[in-house]
Amino acid sequence: MSQAAADALGGTDQDVITFLRSGWDTAVQDETRGAVSELSTTSPYESVRTAAAKALEGDAKAVTDFYTTGQYTSGATDMEVAVSKVVNDGGISVQEDGEAAVADGSGKALAAFLAHGQYVARSTDEEAQASSLVSDGGPEVKDAAKIALAGPVNKLHDFIAVGQYMADRKDQLAATHVAQVTGLVAQADSMAAKSAATARNVADAADRDAAAATGSAAQAAWSANYAQKSATQANENAAQAKQDALDAGKSADQAGADAKAAWKRTYDLRKQEEEAARKAADEVRKKQAAADKKPHCVPNNNVAGIDWNLIRCVNKGGTIEAPSTTPASLPSPGPSPAPTSPGKPRNRSHPSRWPRRKPCDLEVCPPRLWGDICTQPLRTRPASSA
Repeated sequence: MSQAAADALGGTDQDVITFLRSGWDTAVQDETRGAVSELSTTSPYESVRTAAAKALEGDAKAVTDFYTTGQYTSGATDMEVAVSKVVNDGGISVQEDGEAAVADGSGKALAAFLAHGQYVARSTDEEAQASSLVSDGGPEVKDAAKIALAGPVNKLHDFIAVGQYMADRKDQLAATHVAQVTGLVAQADSMAAKSAATARNVADAADRDAAAATGSAAQAAWSANYAQKSATQANENAAQAKQDALDAGKSADQAGADAKAAWKRTYDLRKQEEEAARKAADEVRKKQAAADKKPHCVPNNNVAGIDWNLIRCVNKGGTIEAPSTTPASLPSPGPSPAPTSPGKPRNRSHPSRWPRRKPCDLEVCPPRLWGDICTQPLRTRPASSA
């Protein structure tokens, strides 16, 4: 309708007159039809939506009647259920106003409560609740409630719906912190009390140790006195011993001289023993060197008869040494064959012949040493027959 009036005012005078005579009624009908059409799609109550759609099928009077009264009568049952839900969840003021609307029973009373009355009553309840929190809440809750009461209705509702719980959480955190600090302080006091008790025990132990130290000092003084007396006695005994030594006719100087003389005799004897040992060692080395210079005479068992080279080596002062290996031509060592004639051993170089007995010089040919060169020492050959 407001749009139609604006259009008429923007036209000519005749347009304004026409609007005043008949146009406003047409504009009201159009506006009413639009509102009913909106109810047919957006109303929260199914009964209202159904009745609105049916009214739109009629003429302008049917649409106007539905808009003015029909929507309330058709949706009274659904609106009564909605009011009951609000009453159950609301505060004291909401409950009172809701129950009054239900008691009225008309659709307009129920619709008025749902559209406006519940919010006014809720605001009254929230103000009472906020005032109670100012008196009984924690520090953070009290401050937030005071701010909400001083602000608009929507701020008060936000505080009741959300803000009070956030403020209460802050108070709880602060209380927890205070409790923790208080517990730490109490724990520190307990530890201080224990430390004080320990200190007292240590002080008592120190007093006992001091008393024991005093007793130990007295004992030490007695021991020192006893040690001094013992030292005095020892000095007296030493003096007596010295006097006894003098009485025996031997002074300390004479005893020292005797000790030096005895040490000199011992030293001289040791030098003599070392000199004798050195001379004996030199003699042994000289004999060993002389022995090393003599020729070494090694017999040749492969020679038949007398080994004259061996005899010449021995005559020159050489020493006889055993051969390093056994000649291959000789039989392996073993027991000698039994002689066929008693007292006549075989010649090892010539087994088929008996050895000839020849006089042997003991200094030249030791008997029965190298084979059967000399069977036995019959006599000592004179040097002229050599």
